[in-house]
Amino acid sequence: MRSDNFTKSEIKNFGVGTDTVGYGGHDGYIYLGNGSQVYAYTKPMDFWTGRSDIVYAPITAQNKKLLAATMVHETGHAYSQKLGLFDVQLKTDSSEHLAMAKLQHVYADKNLISRTERLYSSFYWRPSVINRLYNNLDSISRSIVFNRFMFYGK
Repeated sequence: MRSDNFTKSEIKNFGVGTDTVGYGGHDGYIYLGNGSQVYAYTKPMDFWTGRSDIVYAPITAQNKKLLAATMVHETGHAYSQKLGLFDVQLKTDSSEHLAMAKLQHVYADKNLISRTERLYSSFYWRPSVINRLYNNLDSISRSIVFNRFMFYGK
């Protein structure tokens, strides 16, 4: 799916290595060992290649809409690692996860996924939850992602 939407150069620029399907539990989710079940996870960046591999749960790979949204989220992890924002905690209230939660809504708007569908989805965070968690971050955590000046090449 990724190669249908992005060039090899774009994939490299996002810091994504390979996309693979991992082994899931009986329900199709991947279990990380701490009791949490996930749609996918991004491996730590390989410092030789500068890329992060992404592993998807079988349940994610079977649903194109979920796979696309999960791909956006996990690409955010890969890209943040490439930028050196190593806030890769499993906690979902990290500044990195809040930035990606907002990115997922941008993706949903661009792909005409209705607010009603998002509201009933377990994947998209409600904007009120994002705002509440953001307001609870300390000022240093807010600056890591949200108030950063980004350099980019043409």
